[in-house]
Amino acid sequence: VSMELVSSLHPLNLAPHAHSLFSTLGYCSLKEYYKLEGGEQALNGYAFQVMEDLLDLVANRIALATRGDTLTIFGHAVFLNAAARRIASAMHMSAEDLNDLEEIVLGDGEGILLESQEHGGAILRHLHCRSLSTISDHPLYDLLK
Repeated sequence: VSMELVSSLHPLNLAPHAHSLFSTLGYCSLKEYYKLEGGEQALNGYAFQVMEDLLDLVANRIALATRGDTLTIFGHAVFLNAAARRIASAMHMSAEDLNDLEEIVLGDGEGILLESQEHGGAILRHLHCRSLSTISDHPLYDLLK
């Protein structure tokens, strides 16, 4: 187990146009960003740089990887979606799953799982606990809203 910082995951300095789009739109799906002029290009450029930085980081570890190893990426919602979309495309995810990924709106503590399949391709999972009543029933939940 190891932890590495990939500074490009925070978009402020790397992708100023994408960051300014976030200031306008806030938390919403990639599809909403793609509707804006230059939105898709800005997020794809950001995601390409993140993917390159991740590949540089893990390239020397890939030879040591074993089946079942996991790469976990934590980042800013919307920008994390953009990075996941780029990686999912490189994993040859189905067009249907890519479309679904573009519609995900991440909430606090949520994530996107891209799981490679034994015979190629990948599947998408939106990781969240929205249906767990134990979270919303907690006495501190209303204070955190």
